[in-house]
Parts: sequence; structure tokens; C-alpha cells
Amino acid sequence: MKILLSFCFLITTLFASAQQNHYVLEGKISGFPDGTKVSFYDPATGSMNQATSLKDGMFKIDGEDLKQPEMKYLVFDEKAPAIALLMDNSVVNVSGSKDSLTNLKITGSVLQTDFQELVKRLNAFQSVFSNQDFTPENKNAIASSCEEFVKQHPNSFTSLIAISQILQIAQDPVRADKSMQLVSDNVKQFDLAKSLDYQIQTDRISAIGAHILPFTQNDTDGKPVSIGDFKGKYVLIDFWASWCRPCRMENPNVVANFNKYKNKNFTILGVSFDQSKDSWVSAIRMDQLNWAQVSDLKGWQNEVGAKFHITSIPQNILIDPNGIIIAKNIRGEDLGNTLEKVLNN
Repeated sequence: MKILLSFCFLITTLFASAQQNHYVLEGKISGFPDGTKVSFYDPATGSMNQATSLKDGMFKIDGEDLKQPEMKYLVFDEKAPAIALLMDNSVVNVSGSKDSLTNLKITGSVLQTDFQELVKRLNAFQSVFSNQDFTPENKNAIASSCEEFVKQHPNSFTSLIAISQILQIAQDPVRADKSMQLVSDNVKQFDLAKSLDYQIQTDRISAIGAHILPFTQNDTDGKPVSIGDFKGKYVLIDFWASWCRPCRMENPNVVANFNKYKNKNFTILGVSFDQSKDSWVSAIRMDQLNWAQVSDLKGWQNEVGAKFHITSIPQNILIDPNGIIIAKNIRGEDLGNTLEKVLNN
């Protein structure tokens, strides 16, 4: 059974210090008959794992020893909603009624208290999450709310969850990094903090506003071409391959925009993930890609692709004449609209 969560956490396993040797979850929920299943929903598999059942509206779960806290999604009668609980080895109490499961009273550890505060903040954006309405304005609003939470809770592990939202929903590694600098040294020791920091530093490489990293590869004639050769121009760095069907389908759009703006201080540098030179050259000729093309013919191990952590194609990065990244992953109409805005100013 598919359950829609009240908001989307992309990280479901978290790390913190234990307070006792197992967790306890107790509850009193009115409105359900005796025997109603009390389960944990697993968002990874979509399965329900029954933990106990209600008797006189009450239940108690003596859980396992959590070596690290975990996100648990509590479900009654195997039906939505799934109530998110951040559990560590402590006692947590939930109470409420069948008619208002999204408004359960949840008390317990300091960790749970902080988590419920963050839940309340994120639930203010329920319509955004439900409708996937991630406009720039909505992303900024979510990031700002999470930043405020971190400022108010620098010693709380839950701030790491807030930072994950800045990174994954707002997709802003620069802002996420600023918030990471606010948390205490103790919080930074958690594995989750280290994982987030690695992701932040990785994402910052191609973040909007960052300087493009220098790179050089050979063209189809075996001559080295450097991104520095294009200084003073707007350059679309296009990651593609002859065998990539979505890339080939996008190529006519890229060609049309190249022809439209090539006389406005704009060019393209293709970086191919091909292994066969013949296939690469044939695709360039067939698709009429009349701009600089480079490759080391190492396929997915392309060294430029690895430098920018490219794990799927097509992808692209647009830089200004100073080598500053001003846009990325712009395709279809978005490519033309972006170039028109930038180059017609």
C-alpha cells in the first residue's frame, strides 16, 4: 500500500547518542476498535510492518536497541496518514483520535520535541510538497524557514535534518553550507553531518555563482581544448554521448539555440561520454553539432564528468564571460528562455 507522508524526508536513517538500551513508544488513540493494527510503514519498500494492536485504545511498543536514531512512520489500520517520528532510545508518547491523526500530541525526548517543531515548520508548506510546487519562491521560503530553525537550535541533531532540506529541496549547497557552520562541534561529529558536508562540498563545485573548475580534454583531432580558451564568452558546457537517446533528442534544440545566438558572444563546448571515436564523430556530423567537442573516450569514467560529479546525461552548465556558473541543466524551452534573457540584455 502506498502511503503519502505529511512531508518528504529524503533521509530516513539518522545518527545520535543513545539514552537507554531500547526505545519505547506508547499511545492512546480513541475511535478505533480493539484489534486495530498498529504498524510501521517502510517508505523504501511500501510495506507495512505490524508492531502491535490497539486494546481499549491503547498500545505499547518495546522497540529494539537503536544504535542510531531512526525515522519511524507510524500507521493505524494500515491506512494513511503516516506519522513521522524521530526515535532514539527513549520513551515517546502519542495521543489523539482517529478523526485527527495528523494532529496527534507527541511528547518524549528532547530530540522528539525538536523534531516536532521542525515538522510544524515544514507542514506549513504542505501544499508545496503535495503538489511538487517547487518554484524558486517556494524553495526560498522552505530554505529560510529551515535556516531559522538551525539558528535557534545549533546544538540539536535535528538541525541536520533542516540542513538536508535546504540542500535537497532548495537545492542550494551554498546556503546549506552556511547553516552547517552554525551547528555546534558536537553535532558536526555525527555521521549524518559528515555525510551532508561531503554532499555540500560536492554540490558546490557546480553551484550557481561558483567559478568553473579548469579542465582540458582533446578534441576529435586529438588537440587539447581548455575551458580557459573560451574566457570572455558565454559558454554552455554540454555533457552528452552518441549512445544517449535523450541527448540526441535534445540536440536539435541545442543546435537551434546555437545558431540563434552564436554571434552574440555565445558558444558551446560539448563533453562526450563516448568510448568509440567513430560513434562520437558520426553523431557530431549527423546532428550537425558545429561547435567544439572534447572527450577522453572513457565513457562514464570521463575525467571532466568525474570532476563535476556528472552521473546522468544530458546535463549542462552555463558560464558567463568571467567563468562564473549562471545556470545549469537548462533544456527544452528553458534553454532558449535563459539564453534570450542573458544574451539580449
